[in-house]
Amino acid sequence: MIEGELVTSMPLDEDAMKFIEEEFEKMLGGKVRFKTSIDESIIGGFVARINGRVYDGSLLSRLSTMREYITDF
Repeated sequence: MIEGELVTSMPLDEDAMKFIEEEFEKMLGGKVRFKTSIDESIIGGFVARINGRVYDGSLLSRLSTMREYITDF
């Protein structure tokens, strides 16, 4: 079993949690279970930490990337 931490901006329902776990299981090739926590500052999406690796699918991260892209012009 692969254990990780999942941070979201709001609580997830069972279906959303199951979907995320299944997608990580496909990617990592094993059963995945997350400890969850809430951090409203990420605005939306999630940040997953598994085996020292960070998977940042947060809206805050995407907005930061967009800001960097726009300011490069």
